Amino acid sequence: MVTTADIAHLLTHSITTQRSTEAASDVSAWGVPTWTAHLGATACLIQPLRAGERMAFEKIVPEATLKMYVAGAPDIKARDRVVIVSGPADLDADDSLEVLSELEAQGGGDVVSRVLLRRYQED
Repeated sequence: MVTTADIAHLLTHSITTQRSTEAASDVSAWGVPTWTAHLGATACLIQPLRAGERMAFEKIVPEATLKMYVAGAPDIKARDRVVIVSGPADLDADDSLEVLSELEAQGGGDVVSRVLLRRYQED
């Protein structure tokens, strides 16, 4: 059986995640979204998507351009923001990415999970 220790050397990026919360209302009575730290120092592997990999839970996610693998099943949800802390030069440190899909177990167990990403864009 594969364990998290068996795949640790493959997780070459370090990220933190942030989650949007509604702060006190502004003058127009709308909640003001703010980003707060959620998970810190999470090891992962981020790669470009290949043709045909834009599926998550049998739904096409056309705006996805990257995939991220993490050990286990950490609390990462769609709409979270991923900030790259370190890793290979294919992505810059401090790049912000948006999670587009829910965490999906890979390989029939909970040793590795995957989410789809894109570069973060303000709404």
